[in-house]
Amino acid sequence: MNTSIDCTFKTEQGKFNFRIGVIIANGRKVLMARNPKEKREFYYSVGGRVKFGESLEDAVCREVKEETGIVCEADKMAAIHENFFVDDDDVPYHEISLFFTLKPNEKLLNLPDGHRTDDGPDGEFLKWIDLDDCEGITIYPEFFRTMDFAGDEVKHFITREDCFSQEPEAKAMDETAIAYTDGSYNTANQMWGYGACLYVGDEEYEISGKGKDLYSGRQIQGETTAVLAVCEKALSLGVKKLEIRYDYEGVRQWALGMWKTNKPYTQDYAKRMQEYRRQMEITFTHVKAHTGIEGNEKVDKLAKAACRTF
Repeated sequence: MNTSIDCTFKTEQGKFNFRIGVIIANGRKVLMARNPKEKREFYYSVGGRVKFGESLEDAVCREVKEETGIVCEADKMAAIHENFFVDDDDVPYHEISLFFTLKPNEKLLNLPDGHRTDDGPDGEFLKWIDLDDCEGITIYPEFFRTMDFAGDEVKHFITREDCFSQEPEAKAMDETAIAYTDGSYNTANQMWGYGACLYVGDEEYEISGKGKDLYSGRQIQGETTAVLAVCEKALSLGVKKLEIRYDYEGVRQWALGMWKTNKPYTQDYAKRMQEYRRQMEITFTHVKAHTGIEGNEKVDKLAKAACRTF
């Protein structure tokens, strides 16, 4: 038995956790855990705290063995999650989780719903959650709903609850920051890409990335992801006023609640934009695509390069 101490400690402000999460996916179904003794009903990722002196891969294999009884092999890191939240007992948490995928394992994929864990909370069980049919179900982390588990890029997510005060490291920017955003789509590999440029005073920040088209949205998920990425960057820099210059009308309509959200990624986008709009003054300006506007042309190239569309 591993008797090492968990990588967690208390501070005067709250509690810090260093943990690993494990992505056990079968298509769009993900194996998640539930503790029926929790005050609220929600599902959470397989995983737990890393132990002092333990490698990440060893932590992955240990947690999967404890929760499923099955020996596995870690594959690759898929996501980094910085999570700032307050639990049901009003304890503030600063948590960093590294999420890994696993090498193919038929025993895991055939694990039935209701499997009881060996080393979790008393009564904890596992369930396959269909991410395309989980409306009304609370899951943590929420980015599981829109994440491409088969992608090669290590994704970085930051979740900060309203009640968790943000450290005043970044200087608040009184002037309006300008952002250009765009999305693209590669029909050859069915990947969407996104690009964004953020101008804060004399500084310019370029942001880009890609993902697998799981919802037949083509470039639209790139469009929405670009806006989310630039909002997160602006917030981290202390920006208080942000003007988003876009060429796809959906990014404005969904953000303002004017269009119905039918797909998981538009639902996630609308929800997160509500949060960003509570923390920043965000305005939208439509710019016509491919008209020689420097910022718009630059993000178009970034988005195309991200998914290799030229």
